[in-house]
Amino acid sequence: MSFIHEDSAQIILSLKRLPAAGMTVTELARDMVTTNDLRNLPSPNEPAFHLANPDKQQAASLG
Repeated sequence: MSFIHEDSAQIILSLKRLPAAGMTVTELARDMVTTNDLRNLPSPNEPAFHLANPDKQQAASLG
């Protein structure tokens, strides 16, 4: 599974050079569900989205 993290890191590092998607992240995710690139939309209640540890919150922040 490390290749997923490596790919994600490369995408994040390339954000300023990537072309605009022309849609919001939500619209993109919904489109990806219709084309079977995603199985379903993740729930906002997904535990992975809730970082209780402040250090993890800071590390996950792009700003």
